[in-house]
Amino acid sequence: MRLLRRIVIASLLCAALLVALPGCAPAVQVDGDSPACVGTSVSAGSDLTETSQWAEVRLTFGAPLAAEGAVADDLEVLVNGKAPDSRTVQVDARVDGTDVVVRLTPTAKAANGGSVYFALYDGQVSVASRRDDGALPHVKAANGSSTAVLGEARVFTVPTGVQVGDVVREGSSVTFAITDFAQLRCCTWFGFDEELPLVKLHNHGFYRDTPTTVAERLAATVNANYSDAYVATSDGPNVTVTARDRSHSALVVRLVEGPDVDLSADPSADPDSTNEEA
Repeated sequence: MRLLRRIVIASLLCAALLVALPGCAPAVQVDGDSPACVGTSVSAGSDLTETSQWAEVRLTFGAPLAAEGAVADDLEVLVNGKAPDSRTVQVDARVDGTDVVVRLTPTAKAANGGSVYFALYDGQVSVASRRDDGALPHVKAANGSSTAVLGEARVFTVPTGVQVGDVVREGSSVTFAITDFAQLRCCTWFGFDEELPLVKLHNHGFYRDTPTTVAERLAATVNANYSDAYVATSDGPNVTVTARDRSHSALVVRLVEGPDVDLSADPSADPDSTNEEA
């Protein structure tokens, strides 16, 4: 009896170790029936509270999917080139039809307020397979055993919810209205000319913003951090940006965000530290 009890205990320990070992993912079967990633999207939002902030990446595959275990274990998710701060950002992943959905939300510690906050700072999110071949062991074709393949890393610039309208271009200036403000603590990127720096706007107090406060902050940011390239003024929700070099006579206003938008290799995109408040 004592020997039998030892055998049972040893078997249970072995089973527990097998579950805990990272090498115990489902078998990988990459073949002609493996669903491949064919598209991506990114969205974000909130109810203008700390707890409700979220950002979501969808990786769309060419066939229906089924999850076999922890999908998040297959993925390396980076925020601004680094692992997300586990004190403030929680990362979950799941299968939804033909999509693998990656969602970033506040941790309980960040959601409760206090000394740490959910923040995506520059809003640069990348999602990659942890395997060199791009396969996702826990994601299979719904109608078989073939393993889904993400392939190369996918990059995103999170949209913050800031919107612009009523654009008027005149000479080396562009005037526009801020029609909506950020929905989460993440920076908004503005582009005015392909040869001039992108402008990064912080949205730390997003839940207190109005179109007018965003316009005022954008004009102040341009004049404080980008004065070599531009000068800006605001009037209510309206902003006017003028190129100091009048040879730039075709200014536009665009929000630099969305899937496949990678700012990490652009030195003009980040004149100040990503460790600031977003």
